Amino acid sequence: MLTGLNTAGERTAAEHLLHGGVSSWPSTRAKQVLAALIKIDWTVKRQSSSHRVLSRAGWADYVFAFHDGEEIGPRMLARIGKKTGLKPEDL
Repeated sequence: MLTGLNTAGERTAAEHLLHGGVSSWPSTRAKQVLAALIKIDWTVKRQSSSHRVLSRAGWADYVFAFHDGEEIGPRMLARIGKKTGLKPEDL
């Protein structure tokens, strides 16, 4: 019998998609993501080319290393959200 779990007991990719694995994060341009971060109280501490060091009280600094026109996908947005507190509804 197929359980949908791999040998480590984790869900397979197909099982993940069948059970709500679709991300709630939309692909979004970096400029819009940066604007959303600034809206939730992040500030640009310093910038060198496309690398911006963002700062917010109570959080570790975050290096936002994207060009403004670059599209950021759902997986990367979820990672950014974990480090910054950004939520899909903030975009």
